[in-house]
Amino acid sequence: MKKNHMQVVLRWAVQLVIVFIVGVIIARGNLIVNNVNSDFPSPYENFYSHLSDNDNYFNDRSCSNSYTLEDRKKVRWVVKKILNTIYIKSYELFGLGGVASSFLLAHAMFYVLCFIFIKLTIIKIVDNPKIMAKVEDVSLLLFLSLSLIIFNGHVSEFSFSIIEGFCISAALYFSKVGRIIPFIFITTLGVLNRESAFLILLLWPIFNLKINKNLLYLLIPFILFYFANHDILTCMLDPSFFMGDLDDETDKSIYNLQGILSYVIRFIFNYGIFLILMTTIFFMSKKRQIFRKEIKCIYMLYILYNLVFLIFTPMAHMSIKYIVISLIVVSTIIYKAGLIVNDK
Repeated sequence: MKKNHMQVVLRWAVQLVIVFIVGVIIARGNLIVNNVNSDFPSPYENFYSHLSDNDNYFNDRSCSNSYTLEDRKKVRWVVKKILNTIYIKSYELFGLGGVASSFLLAHAMFYVLCFIFIKLTIIKIVDNPKIMAKVEDVSLLLFLSLSLIIFNGHVSEFSFSIIEGFCISAALYFSKVGRIIPFIFITTLGVLNRESAFLILLLWPIFNLKINKNLLYLLIPFILFYFANHDILTCMLDPSFFMGDLDDETDKSIYNLQGILSYVIRFIFNYGIFLILMTTIFFMSKKRQIFRKEIKCIYMLYILYNLVFLIFTPMAHMSIKYIVISLIVVSTIIYKAGLIVNDK
């Protein structure tokens, strides 16, 4: 028994080290690629020079008659302000190296936590240590593979996506174990990070169908989001604030789509791998009666998230695919675990 426990601890340790290293590599690649500028001797200096510009942008709470996709980011100021403060303090203490290190560590931490909660959720759903031992390496491989596909090259909104991906994985776990307080805390963090995180609230009824007073807690993210952004409520009531009516010339979304054929091609290229995998898992679980309820609910949320992506984001926007990575990995691995049980 003691030997088995040590093996489990060692396996966890090795996997977390691997995920942390990959997380640092992904974060470093994003930091460098997104901040290469001939006006600055290093990408780190370019990154730091724009922190004050970001603060000024988020502090501008004025409305207008038309908007770009950048304007909706004004509702995300809370988490962004916290991160910028960390970067600035790191610069004051350690210079540009401190800025780079704090960026890498912060994003690698969220990346590792996302993986941890994915594993914990799978453990709770499968509820069989022997079966888990056979599938956890696959969960690691799938998580890393999808992440590297998504974050290959230049991606925008990296920080927002890394944080929301963590929030979904943590919320899925807390929903499974029925912990409403940490679930609401994580959801609120997600909502203040990006408005699409309101969909995370739909994770609660997947494992908690009973209607009770706990449902009142689900109002907290809405209330805190309002208090954080009540000064631009008028802006948010204008649909173009979130749709970006000044971005018609960009490949922005289905809302401004020009040419059905080109749209279909880009849809297959940007969503095909993930959608085919999730849809296959959904229908196979239904056919073979393997965690049918759990996978069905997760799949519905996955589809809903993708509809939001199609309507509100550029077609080639890759980083948002990471947001739902926990839904893909959890569904795939619990289905594989169910197959092993059935084969026995």
